Amino acid sequence: MNGRLLATLVVLLSTPCLLLAAPGGNTPDTRFVDNGDGTITDNQTGLMWHQKEGRDGIQDHGNPHDADNRYTWTDTTDGDSTNPDGTAFTDYLGRLNGVIADLPVNYDISVAVSEQLGGYSDWRLPTLAELVNLRVRDCNSSEPPSCIAPLFTAPAWGLPATTWTSTSSSTDPGSAWFVSTSSETAESEGKTVHNFVRAVRNIQ
Repeated sequence: MNGRLLATLVVLLSTPCLLLAAPGGNTPDTRFVDNGDGTITDNQTGLMWHQKEGRDGIQDHGNPHDADNRYTWTDTTDGDSTNPDGTAFTDYLGRLNGVIADLPVNYDISVAVSEQLGGYSDWRLPTLAELVNLRVRDCNSSEPPSCIAPLFTAPAWGLPATTWTSTSSSTDPGSAWFVSTSSETAESEGKTVHNFVRAVRNIQ
């Protein structure tokens, strides 16, 4: 992890709510590459991101690529509000990785495998530092406001783009951090809340 990311993470983890300044020195036109398969490569960090699609303000959970879908971090039906077993993990990441729970009898597993995003099965939620670093421009430089590169499909206008990270709160295990990709904020929030998601994977 470079010094800039480490410093950002230290500040974030010690602050319950932050206003985040847009990173400087980034050149989105050369930094990000559209791979043509629903994924985007970040040449600066060596990460690959889920591009997303849709953006019509209507959730479609039958399509894990819909930018308007929101998911929970944890499932409380087991009495535990801390585990990473919410729909962000079981539904969203499960679909992207070709792993579908409760398969029906005679289900063709090749169908699940064929749904793997980009042909990979190691998609995960980004850490707090990774998602903060995805913000590359002034949030008000576009209409609707978006702090991420134009190649990425953001949620529809009027929806607060609060996006889950994999980073739990250090003071409250029942909360995790989200980063807004439409405003300069990051905050921890209860894991049962429905927020947006954007998967990432390490290229190497």
